[in-house]
Amino acid sequence: MIEQREVSKEIPLSTLVREFGPDLELNKELASMTSYGTGGRSRYFISAESAEAIARAVSAARRLSLDYFLLGGGSNVLVSDDGYDGLVIKVDVRGIRLLDDKTIECGAGEDLMALVEFAADNNLTGLEFAAGIWGTVGGAIYGNAGAFGGEIGRVLSEITLVSPEGEIKTVSPDYCRFAYRDSYLKTTHEVVVSARFVLTPGDGKKI
Repeated sequence: MIEQREVSKEIPLSTLVREFGPDLELNKELASMTSYGTGGRSRYFISAESAEAIARAVSAARRLSLDYFLLGGGSNVLVSDDGYDGLVIKVDVRGIRLLDDKTIECGAGEDLMALVEFAADNNLTGLEFAAGIWGTVGGAIYGNAGAFGGEIGRVLSEITLVSPEGEIKTVSPDYCRFAYRDSYLKTTHEVVVSARFVLTPGDGKKI
C-alpha cells in the first residue's frame, strides 16, 4: 500500500532538479496507475526507464532522506486518499527481444500478456500458463505468478534487480527462492528491472 507517513522535509526545487533531473514531476496523480483506480497524489514522481535510472533515483532519495516507493504495474496496489508525501519511482523498463532461438529478454514494465504473445509469435512454448494473467512481467516475477500447473520462476534463466540501496545486480532464479505465489524478493524488497526466459521451440499455430 502507498500511504502517508511522516511529512517529508521541504527540499528546495533546485536541489530536486539537480538530484533527479528535469523529468521529476510534482503532485502527480496516482489513481490511474493502479488496478483499483483510487487514491491521492504523490508529492514527487519520476518514471524510470532503465536500471541505471532506477538506481540513480533510489540513491538520490536516500541522500536526501526522502521516503520513496517503487511502483510497477500497479496491480493490487492501494493508494491512500491522503496521497504519498515522498517520491514514487515508476519502474517503466520496456522492450522485448529474442536473444537466440530459445531465449527472450524482457523489461519488467512490459505487460505479461505482451511477453506471452511475443513467445507464441516466435514459436516458443513454455509461457502458455500465463495467458490471461493481468499485470507486468516484473510483478509476475515478484509474486511468482502461475496457473494450470505452470509458474514464471520455472522458465527464468536470470533476473536483473535494483536493491533498496540502489545497487544493480543480476541473479539466478535460485536467488529468488521461488515458492507458491512467493519469492525472496518480498523479503529483500529488491525491484525487478528485466529478466531472461529460456523456452522451448514449438509450433506457433498450436501454442
